[in-house]
Amino acid sequence: MRLIRTIAICFVLLLPALTTPAIAQTVKKPALPLFVAIQGVSNGDKEGDLYAFINGALRKRTNYGFNQEPITAPDGQSIGFNSVVQSYTELRDDKHYVFPVPSNISILNTATFAARSLTNQTAQAPNADGPAFTLRSAPSWSPSGRQLAWTEIDVVLLSEEVRELTPERLIVYDLDTETSRVIIPELPKHTVVNATRAMSALAWGYPGIAVITYLPGDDDAQRVALYTSSGTLLWEYSSEESLGFRYSSAIWVQRSDGTYDLTSIEGQYRFDAKTGTLYIPACLTPELYSPLAPKGVSMFYNETSSGEGDPVWVIAVNGVVKTEMAAAGRYYFTSGIAIAPDGTQGAYIVYPGQGTDGGLYFYKMNSGKVRLSANGVNGIAWGPTAWRWRSFANPGDACAPL
Repeated sequence: MRLIRTIAICFVLLLPALTTPAIAQTVKKPALPLFVAIQGVSNGDKEGDLYAFINGALRKRTNYGFNQEPITAPDGQSIGFNSVVQSYTELRDDKHYVFPVPSNISILNTATFAARSLTNQTAQAPNADGPAFTLRSAPSWSPSGRQLAWTEIDVVLLSEEVRELTPERLIVYDLDTETSRVIIPELPKHTVVNATRAMSALAWGYPGIAVITYLPGDDDAQRVALYTSSGTLLWEYSSEESLGFRYSSAIWVQRSDGTYDLTSIEGQYRFDAKTGTLYIPACLTPELYSPLAPKGVSMFYNETSSGEGDPVWVIAVNGVVKTEMAAAGRYYFTSGIAIAPDGTQGAYIVYPGQGTDGGLYFYKMNSGKVRLSANGVNGIAWGPTAWRWRSFANPGDACAPL
């Protein structure tokens, strides 16, 4: 059903909401290191692996595949990530080359650094007569940190140029039972115009599993739907225009009254979790912070325009803006920004081609400095982290509620 679009207007104070969300705060190792996915640098052994950043050095923690889009579980005990089988990343024969590439869903224990795959993608390179392979979205953790959700599409190469795609399905994996189940066997038909947007984006929060599907036709057409963990559809909304969701940017933001909104990290639109009603979040922006240290470092889109970033990302401490992120950086991925569990540090990625060479930057609360630490980074994970609404209104401005 298509829901009525409304605009909620009220007055808010010029203060960030500091309510700590009811996430699983059972982190057993509060000094968790930052985990870094390396896209590729001059040192070949860093290609596609996951590293822990410990004492200023990158320490290798995986030895297979091309690992990307890492995300920390709400309990801080695991990292989930999408892992492309290495043999597929090495394909260069036009007859056999496929894109987007097949992948598995993997997890890494943040205490022991043990990594394992939850799915079984074939390690054989696909060919014109070969078996089906599977495309998978970035994973999303349940609030308990004991389940993961992702979507899958099977692909069969019928010839050099003809491929058959199965309907996209929604999967839930349980870490305790080590079993997976299909909760939605057929999501709406997805776009394949831009291969990197073929897979839906997921955000699993207390209200349910949000699925953002990019529809055929206009690249900006999107369907937003909320499901229970058993697959019951709670509400849906279809739009022919962009709703601000970009790949893995879907997030849940907690209001000051404890309820939740679904939005993207830019906060262009917001959906009420209970009704699916669409709002324009006037004078509000989503703010990333550590729920274990809610008055520490935070990151958010500011109202100030600067260069290519419009508005620009900033870093704050206890609600006070301290600095802007690197010039011309763009942060469309939730795996591109992160905060330490104790709230004293923040990390973010500047992607190459945005006026810089790209790389990993740190902000340390004690030193107040931002510095370039590594190149070729395509994902980071730290935390756990959460999102809250922040007001950038002036007193007397008419704004949406927190």
